[in-house]
Amino acid sequence: MYSAAYHSIDRSTVFRRGKWLDYLLGELHERTEQRQAAINADREARRQAHHLKRFRPIDDSESFGDNKA
Repeated sequence: MYSAAYHSIDRSTVFRRGKWLDYLLGELHERTEQRQAAINADREARRQAHHLKRFRPIDDSESFGDNKA
């Protein structure tokens, strides 16, 4: 991969990937996946809690009478 800054277009550089960069990207990728999984789990838990709060059954036995008494 070639790289050149705007002010040094006549002096392009060659980027060579090494083991250190592979190690860092591997570590960051793993951490990113773990963090994203935690965010997704939290989002799903909030969504389910909201759904249960909003759409739970209503206890209306007092209004319409409960024939068990």
